[in-house]
Amino acid sequence: MPGLVDAHSHLGFGGQQSAWELTLPPAADLPQILRAVADQAGEIGPDDWVVGGTVISPVFQSIATRKALAALDEAARGRPVLLRDDSLHNRWVNSRALQIMGVDATTEDPADGRYVRDTEGVLVGQLLEAPSTAAELAVRRSMPDAHARDLVSARTAVSIFNSVGVTATQDAATMGAWLDVFVELDQAGALDAWIVGSLPAREFVESGPVGVALFDTAGQRRSAHVRPDFVKAVLDGVPMTRTSKFLEPYKPDPWAPSAHQCAFSGHGLFSDGELLDVLDAAVSRGLHVKLHATADGTVRQALDAVATMRERHGHSAVFHIAHPEFVDADDVARFRELDVVADASPVLWFPNPMNDIIAMQRPHRQSRARDGSRTGDRAHQGRVLRRLHHAGPRHLRDPGGTDPRDACAADLVRRPPRVRRG
Repeated sequence: MPGLVDAHSHLGFGGQQSAWELTLPPAADLPQILRAVADQAGEIGPDDWVVGGTVISPVFQSIATRKALAALDEAARGRPVLLRDDSLHNRWVNSRALQIMGVDATTEDPADGRYVRDTEGVLVGQLLEAPSTAAELAVRRSMPDAHARDLVSARTAVSIFNSVGVTATQDAATMGAWLDVFVELDQAGALDAWIVGSLPAREFVESGPVGVALFDTAGQRRSAHVRPDFVKAVLDGVPMTRTSKFLEPYKPDPWAPSAHQCAFSGHGLFSDGELLDVLDAAVSRGLHVKLHATADGTVRQALDAVATMRERHGHSAVFHIAHPEFVDADDVARFRELDVVADASPVLWFPNPMNDIIAMQRPHRQSRARDGSRTGDRAHQGRVLRRLHHAGPRHLRDPGGTDPRDACAADLVRRPPRVRRG
């Protein structure tokens, strides 16, 4: 019997959240979040972390205040807290967590992210992009046996996928520790899926060896059902927090003082030369590439880089551009011309609270998968595991639930899925 193939998942985060962490209702408001944190804090030790998510974009945008941080501190009862936003790029942490991380008023922002401060320069607990990696590392260091925990997380993730008919997936950012877990399960006969790994070019959210040091271990971290065949590079952030790189400026920031408004189109995380170096390193090792690019500026940068790779190396390598929600009209046909796969994933494609926040940032409509299909582009409709774990197999057995086929259709036409009855 054939199975479904998911071209874009995050097995580690999905499995962790389902097996171990605090699961917030998909549309939880701030009072609900604080109650959930307080309940969890009351069930764990004084030094244990409250970890969970996700915090939807409208709420995440509203909590960059000292008042919200104080409320989180009170709910946590002295425990450290880390909550992920709905993009998985950003975190909300409390004062105890900042203390454990060694972050204070004198801490400078890293090049690829920001410790959010209020208008008076006081930390409010929001971490945008790169600082999220340090927060996740602090959580991991608190675990007495992280590897044993990872084995359970991986098996949980695969079980959830199997429950909805998925038998193969491409993990979209696969650190060496996760590859080792997948291979160990496979060799023990306990991995009921094919997994394609995507080896990060740089640290993103998780810590560990990356780049060439990781690429060169691909051959050693391969098994019958684990294929570390891709490299992953994150070229920008997400539009909700204005960390995506656009060709034209964002709208005025609705949360910034008027005196701080200026024309701003975002910053990419790789220079053109750095990106070409990564792609050369991948292709020369026989690896393929998945590029995270959520805005038309980084989509164009990615396409330009692929064009150079095609000139240098031909068409043997496969290139994915993940999350191409915004594509300039002049670049749509280039996906087909350069044989680039549009990894149309994940939930930004479906109407949800993210889109309301994006509309406040950008005046342009999002590109549609069907726009590319009209020019013959290849597209993968990936879906993120953390969304599946809320519903589990209910989607397949509940007449009032969403059928996976309808969900795929919704990705294409950008309309709510119809509900199957009876």
